Amino acid sequence: GEVLDSVNDDFDVLSIIVPRTRLADRLLAPDSVQGVVIDPTIGAGRLLADYIRTLFAIGANMMQHEAVAAVNALVELLAAACNQVPVSLAEPPDWADHALSLRARRIMAEHAGNADLDAALIAGLLGISRTRLYALFRDAGGVMEAVRELRLRRALAQLTSIDHQRDQIGQIAYRWGFRSVPHFNRAFRNRFGFAPGEIRALGLAHVARRQAAGHQDLDRRYETWIETLG
Repeated sequence: GEVLDSVNDDFDVLSIIVPRTRLADRLLAPDSVQGVVIDPTIGAGRLLADYIRTLFAIGANMMQHEAVAAVNALVELLAAACNQVPVSLAEPPDWADHALSLRARRIMAEHAGNADLDAALIAGLLGISRTRLYALFRDAGGVMEAVRELRLRRALAQLTSIDHQRDQIGQIAYRWGFRSVPHFNRAFRNRFGFAPGEIRALGLAHVARRQAAGHQDLDRRYETWIETLG
C-alpha cells in the first residue's frame, strides 16, 4: 500500500540470438544453461560484452567474409562465457523444465503432420539430448504419447468441423501424421471411445441442430469439440 517511485536511466539493449545447436558441442553442460546469467565484468563475459558492442558499432560496414568470421568468433566467445558460469549438473529447476516442455510442444504442433516426427527430431530441433527430452515427458506418458495426443485432437477437431465435412477420414488421418487408416481408427477409438465416423456423425449432427435453432451465425466448433469428448 506504499507509494513506490521507480527511476530508470537511459540504456540500450543489444540482443544476440544464437541457435542452441551451434553452441551445444562447445558447452561443458549443454543441458544446464537455461537461464544462465553471464557476468559482463570479468573474464570471458567481459570479452563477450565488449565484442557484442563492437559488432553493433561496425557490423553494418563489414564484408560478407568478415561477418562469417565474426559470427564464428562470437559463438566461441559465447560458449566460453557460458562455460565460466557455475551450473548445477543435477536436475534442472522446475521452471526450466516447464519452459523446455512448452517449446517442445510448440515444435510438436508445428510438425504434427510429419509422419517422421520422432523424439530424435524433436530433440534436435530443441538442441537437447533425447535423454533430457524423455525426462520432460515422463509424467505425460512419453514423448510419442504427447505427439499422438496432439494429432488425435487435431483430427477430432476436423472430423467435427463443417469446414472439413467433405474430407475423407483417411485424408484427415494422413494429414496429421498417421501412416495408415486402421492404425488411426484404433488409436482414435482407444482415446475417445468412438470410431472416427461415429464422432463425425455426432459432431456434425450437433452443428446442424445448432444451426436449425438459429445459431448459424455463431462459431460453435470449440463447444462441439468439448461436447463430443463425452
